[in-house]
Amino acid sequence: MYGNCGSAPDARSVFDQTHNPNLYSYNLMIRTYAFNGYIQEAQNLFNKTPNPDVCTWNIILKGFIEHGALNVAHKTFERMPCHNIVSWTAMIAALAHNGCCQEALQLFYCMYAHGFIADKVTYMRALDACSSYCTLIQGQQIHASIVEDGLAEDNMVGTSLISMYGKCGNLADATCVFSRTKKDIICWTAQISACAQNAYYEEALILFSEMLKAGLNPDILTFVCALDACSSLLLLSEGRQMHAAIVAYGLEQHCLTGTALVKYYGKCRMLLDVRSVFSAIAHCDIASWNALLTVLVESEFNRDALYLFWQMHVQYVKADNISYICVLNACSKLSAREKGLEVHMAWIEHRMDGDAKIANALINFYGKCGDLCSAHHVFYALTYRDVVSWNTLISVYLSNFLAKEALILLQDMLWTGIQADNVTFIYAFDACSALADLMMGHQIHTSFVEHGTVVDPMIQSALLKMYGKCKSIHDAIYIFGKMEETDVILWTILIGAHNDGGFSEEALNLFNKMQLKGIQPDSTAYVCVLDACANLAALQSGCKLHDAIQEKGWGNEPIVGSALIHMYGNSGDIEKAESVFRGLAEPNLAIWNAIIAGFAYNGHGKKTFIYFNEMLRTGVKPDEISFVSILTACSHAGWINHGKHCFIHMMYGYKLQHVEEHCVCIVDMLGRAGRLEEAEQIIQHLSLQNVSTAWLSLIGACRYHNDQACAWRAAKNLSKLGNHNSGPLLILAGIFAGR
Repeated sequence: MYGNCGSAPDARSVFDQTHNPNLYSYNLMIRTYAFNGYIQEAQNLFNKTPNPDVCTWNIILKGFIEHGALNVAHKTFERMPCHNIVSWTAMIAALAHNGCCQEALQLFYCMYAHGFIADKVTYMRALDACSSYCTLIQGQQIHASIVEDGLAEDNMVGTSLISMYGKCGNLADATCVFSRTKKDIICWTAQISACAQNAYYEEALILFSEMLKAGLNPDILTFVCALDACSSLLLLSEGRQMHAAIVAYGLEQHCLTGTALVKYYGKCRMLLDVRSVFSAIAHCDIASWNALLTVLVESEFNRDALYLFWQMHVQYVKADNISYICVLNACSKLSAREKGLEVHMAWIEHRMDGDAKIANALINFYGKCGDLCSAHHVFYALTYRDVVSWNTLISVYLSNFLAKEALILLQDMLWTGIQADNVTFIYAFDACSALADLMMGHQIHTSFVEHGTVVDPMIQSALLKMYGKCKSIHDAIYIFGKMEETDVILWTILIGAHNDGGFSEEALNLFNKMQLKGIQPDSTAYVCVLDACANLAALQSGCKLHDAIQEKGWGNEPIVGSALIHMYGNSGDIEKAESVFRGLAEPNLAIWNAIIAGFAYNGHGKKTFIYFNEMLRTGVKPDEISFVSILTACSHAGWINHGKHCFIHMMYGYKLQHVEEHCVCIVDMLGRAGRLEEAEQIIQHLSLQNVSTAWLSLIGACRYHNDQACAWRAAKNLSKLGNHNSGPLLILAGIFAGR
């Protein structure tokens, strides 16, 4: 009685008053201790138990399992003088529950080797292990044993089989088992869940409807599965009906349904409803808090996510690893290094278990904040660095524009014996894209083919993009031609590849061909083809695209607005570019850069600076691209001193790194004014890896001013860079011919 009421001390008092307690009394007392949290007392009494039988051993074994002491439980299991089916089942279940699914299945087969016959509970726990481990072959073998043992008709076993097949991605077998199983609410829920897990969302909702017609009332888990299907299909009306049904059944305050509603409204981007359903949950568990955190981060409400995270601490909700990963992602998106450091310190302070996912989130966070030193420190502090950790660090290098170093890191990973996966190859192709290194791209492509990895759409996209950026249109077309299915994303990449390779007219043709194939362009495709129009100064085509964009309601999207301004600016219709700009609410840096560039390249120096100063007044900080336009405007207007002042202010006022484009603008500006020696000195003093375009610009200025000596020196410097372009020699020949 005292044991069932949770009063272990009172139970012990009665036990101590018992004269010569028998084994049954010992077992009861050990059970009372073990299942009321007194595991040490249970172990002490177990050690004093005279001649414990298999039942006594099972009680202490289950006690350790309930207490979460898996290693101690495993050692206890191995010490047991004899086992029964209860012992084997308890240990298999414990291993499966704690993610040790391979060990659970090994123990299941070991049980058979010791002559034990599985009962239905053992089979169900073994199927749980197959589900978590996603091992279909072993699941099918266990299914065959279930049929042989005559348990296939059992409702609970059938439900476990449906769940296993669903999680292993074999919906056909799940459906087959479902058709032969007596259908209670648990069985229906398992089949609905199997459909949703395998992205058969419409079928899941059809099953839900059929279940209701069969007269069964959904339970909490059924609603959770059905809501998952609604959120994946973004079905607003059906989801609201589901919500109303949950309220009608009085389940809106339950943690599981409340959390599912948070996720559903989050997917539908209905933040007010998210907050409403979250506040309606009676007792939020960590999963509910994490669901809200995830929704806020995915909806770009990163500051709100940070606030919520610290609110959890105020309300004594212990954050888990998922919480920390979410909030670190928020800090990454905000580049909020100080806030992220506070989160990192909190994680250390609360002595959370070392989790590779947390480490990867920290590497990503520090990398996004530009702190490669701290990212390295976290990476090398890992006891085991798997392919995901390596991929995370490689992606950090790429996001910090260190493509060459990313490829070196890839080489280091391979030397340590870690096999590259598809994500690694995608990052490798992205690095080659950034470097426009076709030779390296070909080598990595060959390695990928030799690796024998399955080609997925992400790999195809990365390959297509890489060959496009390397201006190898032949390779890009070859890759595209080998694709069994093409969607708007792949077509857009191919259009972009032609555009980047200087084949803008072909890019326009491809855009039309894509639509003839029945593939409707999205806003990104329009941005791509607008860039092609900008390159061709094809104003008429650009205007038609603008009309189509307006019809689709995409005109206010920042990336589309920026592309339209760029197209009109390049096509010489600066008034229309200005009109588009004025129609955009809260322009971002890309939009400001587009309008400033439009005025600069059309020779409107004063307007360039008017818009630049207006941008500064709105609090938008300029970047390197902004100053390329400013220096171009100064060059075209002949404002030499003003241009030099802007260049110095860029480097020392805004702490921006100068690049070759800035150098070319300065050289062009000085060259137009005939200040050739000054231009030459600037090229020599700027520490840039590639200044070939700047030297070419200077040679062109030398031709205009007929300065043979300066032209000769510039050509010599250009030859040292390994430039084999015959253009400089022809210009030199022209200068000397006019002597």
